[in-house]
Amino acid sequence: MLSVADYVSASGQELITSIVLGYEIQQQLGLQSNLRPKGWDHVTPLAVSSAVGAGKILGVDRERMAQALALAAVSNINLRQIRVGGFQCGKGVLPGMPPETESLPPSLRRGA
Repeated sequence: MLSVADYVSASGQELITSIVLGYEIQQQLGLQSNLRPKGWDHVTPLAVSSAVGAGKILGVDRERMAQALALAAVSNINLRQIRVGGFQCGKGVLPGMPPETESLPPSLRRGA
């Protein structure tokens, strides 16, 4: 969120609001979805919550937010297999990848 806030010269209050919103979305997705027993990795919702926070800072409208959430969700589907068995090389990297979605495509930015 910090890079997006810096990009649009957002205020500290706007930054904190977007971070809190992202955390709230992440918490609810985690609580409501119960992904782990279904074979999905728990970091999968990070892409969506990051996109929500970035969209809030950017002031995107409802339609653009829906597009950003769809792009974030589809491009960051992570299976639980990354954390079990002998294949664990992505374990430490995975949580840092979804927030890259906060750098929304230019077509989704405010005023584009």
